[in-house]
Amino acid sequence: MAFQAISAVLPDEIWIKIFANVPPQTRVTAVPLTCWSWHRLAQQPAAWPDAEILLQVLCNKMGPGSMPSFLRWVGLRASGIERLTIDAASNGPGGQQHHVRSTPQKNCIMTGCLSVLSCAQPSQLRLLRYYTACETGTLQCLLNLLDLFPNLEALTVSCDQSEDRLNELDWSHAACLQKLQSLQYIALEDVAGDAVTPAQFWQLTSLTDGSIR
Repeated sequence: MAFQAISAVLPDEIWIKIFANVPPQTRVTAVPLTCWSWHRLAQQPAAWPDAEILLQVLCNKMGPGSMPSFLRWVGLRASGIERLTIDAASNGPGGQQHHVRSTPQKNCIMTGCLSVLSCAQPSQLRLLRYYTACETGTLQCLLNLLDLFPNLEALTVSCDQSEDRLNELDWSHAACLQKLQSLQYIALEDVAGDAVTPAQFWQLTSLTDGSIR
């Protein structure tokens, strides 16, 4: 039987749909290394309906001058991303080694990434999940950028703190969520993944936990 390239077995459109359903990490590390055709298809925006940004991992890997390359990588996929996870609280996938503090470099990476995503016309971002160690600087930075996404429908903030600790925090910076007219769902979770309801947070956002405005 004559040799047939694996990429020729199915049309490009089908491969892209398959790649869109594998974990983001696999799309980055495994799919592009299989063959040149898969490398090309894995770059397509349609293969990236979801993405995960691990801020601490990027901080560890990025050398001087590497930020533009990362932003170009995001830009190639920006018009396809509908669901985004930003992890500012751990050193790797799965939430290991929490209590990683915010840094100016983390804020710079997140600001750059969200700014590039907002330039996609139209912005497709609908769902955003954010893991934080409750370092208010990084959370504030995120909230200040959310009005770049007029189609954002759902936001989940998962904090590496107990409910008691969350009730003690100053949530005044969350008032900017009122600007998001498309936001229909918001959830705030504690370290155990349970929904929590700090009164100050919900009063400022004019939302109730898990419900429509």
